[in-house]
Amino acid sequence: MELDAILTILLSWASHLSGYPMPAEMPEVRFEQHEFFVENVCGSKECDVVGWYNDADIVYIDQKYRNIEDGFASGLVVHELTHYLQHKSEIYNSNSCEDSVQREREAYAVQNRYSIEILGNVSLLLPGQTTCNYPNASMNSRGQEPVTHPRYLSWWYPRSKAASRPRSPDTPGTSRVL
Repeated sequence: MELDAILTILLSWASHLSGYPMPAEMPEVRFEQHEFFVENVCGSKECDVVGWYNDADIVYIDQKYRNIEDGFASGLVVHELTHYLQHKSEIYNSNSCEDSVQREREAYAVQNRYSIEILGNVSLLLPGQTTCNYPNASMNSRGQEPVTHPRYLSWWYPRSKAASRPRSPDTPGTSRVL
């Protein structure tokens, strides 16, 4: 299956599982080397980040997950596409630590639902802990300095032996429970 078709299917799953409307346009999806994430997401410190949405309609995925028909890779893409949908909804403030935490929780919930309902994988993602230090957000919504929050940038889970091909929401036998 062609990459554009797979990305469209994964965006439809992210939309369906999150409840956000399906947008008219796809974000750009770029595959980058790990060093890109270290430099652009982790402040030039070694990290385990493998996906990032930059709030400018670009999703970045670590090059080692280019085969997005793999279960982990497709879940990673669904997670990042959920961030794209969140951004398009304009519900969250990208510079708010509190909103970033909520965005991550929601994206992980969508990714876990995708893993369970679509891939048949019961190995849930367990978020890591990091800090919210945004240069444009010196205060939170209550006028307090940023604090450590469970912002979920680093995550891994065991590979599933379940089917790894992403399925269309219209595939027979696919769950539609919200």
